[in-house]
Amino acid sequence: MTVNAPKHAQWGIYGDVSFKGLFTPKEYNDSRKFSVQAQKLAHGYPSHQFFGEDERTFNLTLYVHNAFADLTKVTQAIEEMATNGIYRTLIIGTQIKGKFAIKAMSRRNELTLNEGQLIAFEQTLTLVEVRERNASNG
Repeated sequence: MTVNAPKHAQWGIYGDVSFKGLFTPKEYNDSRKFSVQAQKLAHGYPSHQFFGEDERTFNLTLYVHNAFADLTKVTQAIEEMATNGIYRTLIIGTQIKGKFAIKAMSRRNELTLNEGQLIAFEQTLTLVEVRERNASNG
């Protein structure tokens, strides 16, 4: 009995960039912070006051290979979103994570053919969640 293993899997989408491959996204980390300030007391344990939610960041490392994506188009789409402050919806699997803008990006582990042609790289994005204000909270 032979099993036909998939050649790729569709993991998700960020704006115009789709994650397609067995090894991408390579890893991701969702982080939320909350602002809680300690107020010192003359005697005893500090009293804490909650000041709300801080930024939500999402670190995403993609392995981009020319077998699954046009490297030039992926690079251009990511750079355009980063330099113009464009935010897009991030979907991984079947979960909508939210709308995010690129706060930082780096590229490493470039793989080339002997002739120097780029065929793959790892792209790490630090995304920050962008929430639109509605009319009720100004």
